[in-house]
Amino acid sequence: MKQNMLRWGAKISILFLAVSFAFVGCSDNSEEQKKQTNNQAITYHKDVRPLIEKKCNNCHKKGGVGPMIFNTYDLLKQSKDAIKASIVAKRMPPWPADTACREYDENKGLSDEQIKTITQWVDNGAPEGDEKDYKAPEVSGPKGLSRVDVSLKLPEPYTPKLAPDDYHCFVLDWPEKEKMYVTGFNFKPDNKAIVHHVIVYIAPPGSASDKAVQRDKDEDGVGYTCYGGPRTDAAMVAVWAPGLDGRDYPKGTGIKVMPGSKVILQVHYNVNPATKGQKDQSSVELKLDYEVDAEAYVTFYNGPTWTKKGGMPIPKNKADVMHNFSTAPHDVYKKYFGDKRIVVHGASLHMHQLGTKGTMYYTPKGGSSEQCLVNIPKWDFNWQFFYFFDKPLIVNPGDQLGIRCHFNNSQSNQPYVNGKQKESQYVEWGDGTDDEMCLGTFYISCQNPDGTPTNCL
Repeated sequence: MKQNMLRWGAKISILFLAVSFAFVGCSDNSEEQKKQTNNQAITYHKDVRPLIEKKCNNCHKKGGVGPMIFNTYDLLKQSKDAIKASIVAKRMPPWPADTACREYDENKGLSDEQIKTITQWVDNGAPEGDEKDYKAPEVSGPKGLSRVDVSLKLPEPYTPKLAPDDYHCFVLDWPEKEKMYVTGFNFKPDNKAIVHHVIVYIAPPGSASDKAVQRDKDEDGVGYTCYGGPRTDAAMVAVWAPGLDGRDYPKGTGIKVMPGSKVILQVHYNVNPATKGQKDQSSVELKLDYEVDAEAYVTFYNGPTWTKKGGMPIPKNKADVMHNFSTAPHDVYKKYFGDKRIVVHGASLHMHQLGTKGTMYYTPKGGSSEQCLVNIPKWDFNWQFFYFFDKPLIVNPGDQLGIRCHFNNSQSNQPYVNGKQKESQYVEWGDGTDDEMCLGTFYISCQNPDGTPTNCL
């Protein structure tokens, strides 16, 4: 996969709810009794049910990817202690981004106040309350894909070859005969029990598409193995994970696709003994337009030396290795951007298994303080999202964008393979499971200095 400081491509997303136990003590203190009386006003129907429906039931429902179903009071009560343990530890619902960093156009996580509501409900015995007190949760954020113009399905059913994780790429023909813009997407998992997350790429016609087709031919069966990415020069178009709905892209923007391109679906399958041997034939839905106000680009962002031999060293037995890069995009790509304003609509961060935390940030021209764009304080490779901002960021000439990643390469942090822990070894940039990355992704468009939309290139 071609690696540059700023290029097309991507990464990405998901929602579950896993799960322990807590006891509540009693006190004769009048203030404590008053506090408990107030807490008892929290009920399932009035307070907890709307939160569960909004934050959890996309996955924890019949046919969903969650291991338990929470769509009734009795079912939720059975798992109340496990739910409390998971939300207090902030393992569930999975939303790795620090919400104090920036406002996003959707937030699948629970606020501290919402966590407090559920934990107090559990501690007070999980009262059901009166169903008449129930009010359906307000719908906020993206409203789903507004229409479907193209639906693409895996060429044939696929049975994962590897366990517990199988990263597999499928090459699909692009059906359109003229230039189009992808302006929205939705993913339809066929087998929700094994589909963990999906990234949709577009390989332009020519060598990039040819390389993907050849990789498919070189490996038995449909598709080819692809852990770090599609292993060809391709632009990311969409990301999906359980709990995420389809969506339109920011108004007036879209990603250009030319005739003769290939669509590459990178699917992460998660397989356990109960699902071993199961098949999947998922599909992706796309919204298309002939024209947009401003062409959008999904761009990679990383230190330009990191992808070279020895450029991003992570020595063995080091518990905290940090790599940081920041620059002004206009200075590096002046012939493209000139005096245009870069509109950053969203961002994501990608590392592999040794990553511990990472941040993407912005520094205005002449400023010294960083402004947070995405902060992942506890990196988990299994939960990768793309975060669209509530309000886009305008990057003017001289403003800087930065990325910082931390890695733990100590012996205690090494993975286990076939029941045996691997030895810590020197690691640097690469696509493989034993390699690492510190890779940012931006969804951008451009404006003229007066704020009117224009193309970046």
